Amino acid sequence: MKSAFSLSLVFFLALSIPAFAQNRFVPLEYQTIREAIAECNHGDVIILEPTIYTGPDNRNIDFMGLAITIKSTHPYDQQIVNSTVIDCQEEDPAFIFHRGEDANSVLAGLTIINGNSIYGGAINFSNASNPTLTNCVITANSASFGGAFACGGDSRPLITNCTIMGNSALLGGAIYCNAGSPTIRNSIISGNLASLGGAINSSVSSPAVRNCTFTGNEASSGGAIYCYNSSTMTLDNTILWANTADNGAELFISNLASVTVFYCDIQGGQLDAVVKEGCILNWNIGSITDDPCFVQLGYRNANDLWIDGDYHLLENSPCIDTGNPHLIAQSDETDIDGDPRLIDGRVDIGADEFSDIAILAYLVIYPHSLNLASKAHSIKCHIWLQEGYNILDVDPNTVSLGDEKNRIVPHSLCPKEQERVLMARFSRSEVQEILPIGLVELTVTGELLDGTKFKGADTIKVINKQVGKPPK
Repeated sequence: MKSAFSLSLVFFLALSIPAFAQNRFVPLEYQTIREAIAECNHGDVIILEPTIYTGPDNRNIDFMGLAITIKSTHPYDQQIVNSTVIDCQEEDPAFIFHRGEDANSVLAGLTIINGNSIYGGAINFSNASNPTLTNCVITANSASFGGAFACGGDSRPLITNCTIMGNSALLGGAIYCNAGSPTIRNSIISGNLASLGGAINSSVSSPAVRNCTFTGNEASSGGAIYCYNSSTMTLDNTILWANTADNGAELFISNLASVTVFYCDIQGGQLDAVVKEGCILNWNIGSITDDPCFVQLGYRNANDLWIDGDYHLLENSPCIDTGNPHLIAQSDETDIDGDPRLIDGRVDIGADEFSDIAILAYLVIYPHSLNLASKAHSIKCHIWLQEGYNILDVDPNTVSLGDEKNRIVPHSLCPKEQERVLMARFSRSEVQEILPIGLVELTVTGELLDGTKFKGADTIKVINKQVGKPPK
């Protein structure tokens, strides 16, 4: 017979050992996010299948102070992120953090749209809540304060590798801080609208921004940033470019506030910033005012909808390898695309880390021997990618043959998934214009949808031999 002490010990251990963390699947196991979170314990992971989540039980979700993760099936796959959508239907925000959550409360790889609230159209952080938000897209949300996020009550969320675009508010088109101090890293904040602070409105707060890109944001004052009421903001390795406002297109600082700038690229620099009496703009060494050379700026269409641009850096960008030389990136830290944050030993300015490193593609060009006198119309190219890459992920708008000076785009592309080959056809007349006689190496380049570059080459023989019957 067991002693009373032994039974008490077993009972104590049963209470003190936490349950094993569980994966909870929506909608395969639970119909809604709220239903899944009601069953959660610390450490659990809620996995959302790619679909559009609507209805009252898929929005206005309270994390309940739990250290759990809510994520898509693959948070680092942009197609999955874009397909895992919480549509708040302009009724509520998507999530609320107000019970002191810490960094172990995580949202990852989700798209949040059509949120609406007084504070934080998509997410409201308050009451010393410090969760983590990573690899998310936050767009088309609205609020009075903070079109995407409102951060108050000494909350300090970590926001990394996110795209925050096309949101709107009275104060802080993207982010409103009032006694809240978010850390924002490796993110793009674009095309947001407000009266004060197109991207960020900061009052009695200390937001810290590193390696972000602000562009296309609009306001009456502070197109990118409106910092006031004794706020102390830090900008490090960050681009502020092509934002617009009647006063202070990039920076507006008032009411005893200060902004400190390290190794940033800010259009108009100190001269165009509005710095009111009693305020400070600490412009430190290493900051520049040159065009960052984006691939493509965003714009508003005829219906006033924000069409996002391509904020990758061109190879001649002054932001490449000119960021803070003292930056020590975290071991797993990446840029907005998931590429290593440090590539050439020194960080770039902005959300994108420029890389000309390409995966190797195997290339076969037909014909192997090309006669310039031939009347054929096309040159065929078969492209295979390395193991682990899918030819269906090739962005058709990026494929080309030739070099920087002579770049020829295919007139047709046909992926063959079973054979894992991409078949491209190029105009023979266009290609022949760049070919000398002899052995010639031809290069084909392109990108995958996630921005990964590929490159392959094949050598053909070029001749110029008239074919026909000899004269009598």
